[in-house]
Amino acid sequence: MSPYVLRSGQVDLWAIRLDQEEAPLVGLLDAEERSRATRFRFPEHRRRFIVRRAVTRQILARYLCVDPAAIRYLPGPFGKPVLAGASPQHSLSHSADLALLALADDTEIGVDVEAIRSTLGLVEILGPEEQAALARLPEAERDLGFLRCWTRRESCLKALGTGLPGPQSQAPFPVAAGSPLFLSLGERTWCLLDLPVGAGFVASLAVAGDVPRVLLRRWPECDGLGQA
Repeated sequence: MSPYVLRSGQVDLWAIRLDQEEAPLVGLLDAEERSRATRFRFPEHRRRFIVRRAVTRQILARYLCVDPAAIRYLPGPFGKPVLAGASPQHSLSHSADLALLALADDTEIGVDVEAIRSTLGLVEILGPEEQAALARLPEAERDLGFLRCWTRRESCLKALGTGLPGPQSQAPFPVAAGSPLFLSLGERTWCLLDLPVGAGFVASLAVAGDVPRVLLRRWPECDGLGQA
């Protein structure tokens, strides 16, 4: 199989279906991952974990030109895992039966995805300005507004690789649709992109610096889905 190549100024974004058969994939996991898999109470949670970790290995292996089982993770600063050896920047998120894997060659990145659902009772975890902005949206749009705000926050957190300060002391994240957006946080300017990953999901990509070219792909492998 031909290797994948990351290009400067581009983010490769993989949409991974987690409703795949996990049995053929277990052998790609390391001992720690297999141990974690046995601790899931519900079969669908175990399946999703096995598939996303194994497929992540398969995709990374194509970029690194190594065997998927040979990939090793090390604890990074603030607990964020990093790949051993020279490696691309990457970020992984999952919700329901969809996982997103973002990779870049030359910039910090973070990705987050959430299945669309009722967010009643969750609004209080947002900051005051975010809550006020959410209240100004039509009631029918507030679940989407909350999830846009939340995925933008989480993608930035993952890109930073550190904890963010409490919502009362940090810059508010927008709730309205529209991208790219730019936000100064942690001595960097972050570009936030809404990701068109399919009906039923809200997703955000955070990239340090300028607006990147985003190549959307999906696994099981097929032609690219296009550009975001």
